[in-house]
Amino acid sequence: MNRTKLKNYAPQARRDFIQAMTDRAAFFGLTAKKTEPVVEKGDVAVIGGRSFPIAVAKKRKSLEDRIKRHGFEQTMEAMAYTWFNRLVAIRFMELHGYLDHGYRVLSHPEGKPTPEIRFIRGFGGIANRSITEVCPVLHPEGMSAISRGLSARDTPGSV
Repeated sequence: MNRTKLKNYAPQARRDFIQAMTDRAAFFGLTAKKTEPVVEKGDVAVIGGRSFPIAVAKKRKSLEDRIKRHGFEQTMEAMAYTWFNRLVAIRFMELHGYLDHGYRVLSHPEGKPTPEIRFIRGFGGIANRSITEVCPVLHPEGMSAISRGLSARDTPGSV
């Protein structure tokens, strides 16, 4: 197995994913230096002047508690690590036919820059949304690098 592409990609991907997690946490009022208060008004939670569904407040509280226990940087790194591993697992599964629906989620079998699943109707509106809308942590450069870096010939068990 040729691991050179993964070894070259992984350090930058780690930094990019940590930054994406940090940016997403900031969107919900959580930064290394400040925690915005949550004001619940009926079925709406207001965080830093933005309105969110009330369900966001509970999830944010859980993240806030985790940050208090483990520290901001450690939590962001752990979340980035989790997302990176999930995406690598999805890539492996799509290359080896382990996805029940049979469509590629992160790439296109013909090498197109847009994942195959975006062209399939019946996947909850994914066909009309960008990959960064479906999964905000992702950006086109990272998706391309994963697609290029983890091709079928580089994975164990490939022919």
